[in-house]
Amino acid sequence: MKTCLFTIALSTYSLEDAIRTAKELGYEGVEIMGKGWKGSHLPADAGVERAKEIKKLTDELSLEVVDLATYCG
Repeated sequence: MKTCLFTIALSTYSLEDAIRTAKELGYEGVEIMGKGWKGSHLPADAGVERAKEIKKLTDELSLEVVDLATYCG
């Protein structure tokens, strides 16, 4: 099990800043907020290039994306 930060906790941050903050705080992974009641870190129309950018950053920081909170239910 990994300790993870749900990026909704940093909804006023950019996704990149939220990911970097998660690392600084000692988390091992992030759950990325999709479109939800507090905004969006990864909108539904984000494409493959955006996913690659996020993957590159999390790899550089040795963090794992453990979940996408899509709010599709």
